[in-house]
Amino acid sequence: MISFKGQTWGSLLAYLAYFFLILILLIFSPLQSFSTELLDEKSKEKPQKTWFLKTDITPFQRLYLVKTAVNIRAKPLTRAKRVGTFQRLERIKGVGKAKGPWIAVRKNGKDIGFVYEKFLILILDGGLEDYISGTLKKPGMPVCEYIISFTGRTPAEGQIFKMNDYEVDWVCRRKFSKNRKKPTVQKQAGKGADLETQMSRIRFSTPMFLSEGGAYSGKTLLYQVTIDLLDMPFRTENVFSTTSFYNLKNNFVKFSGSSDNKFIKKTGLKNIKVKNVPEILKASVNLAYNSWKVKLWDDLFLKY
Repeated sequence: MISFKGQTWGSLLAYLAYFFLILILLIFSPLQSFSTELLDEKSKEKPQKTWFLKTDITPFQRLYLVKTAVNIRAKPLTRAKRVGTFQRLERIKGVGKAKGPWIAVRKNGKDIGFVYEKFLILILDGGLEDYISGTLKKPGMPVCEYIISFTGRTPAEGQIFKMNDYEVDWVCRRKFSKNRKKPTVQKQAGKGADLETQMSRIRFSTPMFLSEGGAYSGKTLLYQVTIDLLDMPFRTENVFSTTSFYNLKNNFVKFSGSSDNKFIKKTGLKNIKVKNVPEILKASVNLAYNSWKVKLWDDLFLKY
């Protein structure tokens, strides 16, 4: 076999292979680490900007109601050229926010300019293309199935915006003892229990509304959602209302209370995270269901 300075060609080739292996590891390991760090940095990036009429904006899709006649500016500056006017009660499409209190607006698919935000009311468009359904169940509570349908919009008293109106159709069932006058939720019987029980089923409807416009609580913009039980015998006004609020900034629905707190549970009702109007509505129905005490359910099962 051929030798090279006391080494065989086979040994030399082995040394060269080992050298190149070490070199490859040194080169590519840092690249892999850098690639991972780059991905981590990308995940921390701020919201992406969009170019709108030669101006950077943070994009979104929102609906606004004009509170009073307002100018449309070519740039997000009060000294900028006026390119048009929106009249009071016009509904306009906002597509992003520029630096400062300026909303980028679009009309009929065309970018037209910027409007000062304080002249606008952010509108929650609650229209539904289809119905929403769900099922609610909890130990010690009736099992309820529901369907939410959008019925239109009505003026809000004392406001320039409207209310999104809905009808919630409920079908609820629970077990009760035949030898009881009032059908109460049947507790789990122990061994040897011989109570004769049967299933009771009721169907009823409740109006529900979601405010288009919000109201500020401090610096937090809240949208009201109320569900009404009509013709209830324990109410002098015959209406029992349960209210929740949608927190726009933090995207959750929070239980607020009712028109008669004797019939609701005040604890154990957690905020529900939401992403859109259907989830706001379902969360509000969920919170109402979980807030109603057994006494209220007893009256419902007697009434229906």
